[in-house]
This record gives sequence, structure tokens and C-alpha cells, in this order.
Amino acid sequence: MTVAEQVVELATQLDTLSGLRRVYTYPPESMSAFPCAVVYAQSGGMGTRVRDAWCDDATNVLIVEVHQSRQVLAKAVEASYPWIDAVYELVKTSAGLHVLSPVRWLAGALQWNDEVHYGIKFEITVRG
Repeated sequence: MTVAEQVVELATQLDTLSGLRRVYTYPPESMSAFPCAVVYAQSGGMGTRVRDAWCDDATNVLIVEVHQSRQVLAKAVEASYPWIDAVYELVKTSAGLHVLSPVRWLAGALQWNDEVHYGIKFEITVRG
């Protein structure tokens, strides 16, 4: 599966979560429907050299950012917490992706162009 296919697969799965108003596979210029998620590839490794051959053990780090509107910060913080468990439950049972552990998350301000939202950023490592 290519990196682009992995991004689309993860976004398709996220789109099944109740409550997300929009899931983006290509970063938008701005966001207006909250909560929303953005999925993109961050980094990866393309394999390991073993003697005279290559071992196809590629891994990719996919990012999922779940954005909340930040009009009232306390409400945005409270509304973001359920996404931690929801996204984790989704990816750990994913049939379409080989997810490696651990699934990391970070809560806080999420900068998007000139906008600052509150939300959760996930780092999900998948086998290539």
C-alpha cells in the first residue's frame, strides 16, 4: 500500500466516527466545520539493507489532527478528550492498516494557517 493509499484508508475509517463533521485528506486553506480531522503523512523509513538485499520493512508515520473550535477554550478542551479513546479504538482494530504500537497523542493548540484551534494530534505508525 502506498503512503497516499494509507492516508486515504485512515481518513475513510475516521469518516465512520460519529461526531466528526469533516475529514480532510488534503489540507484545506481554512476550517469551518468542527470538530474535523486532517490526515497526512509526516515521515517514514523505506527499508533496511541486510547484506546484499533489501528487507521491505518500511514504516510510515501518519498524523491525525482532530480540531475543535476554540471560541470557548474550556469547552474545546472538554470536547476533545473523547477523541483520544475513539481514534485509538478505531486504529487498533483497523483491518486496512497494519498499525504498530504505540499510538501517540498530544493535546493542545493546533495551528492551521492563520487560525489556532484546540485539539488532539495523533502519531500513528503503520507498516508500509
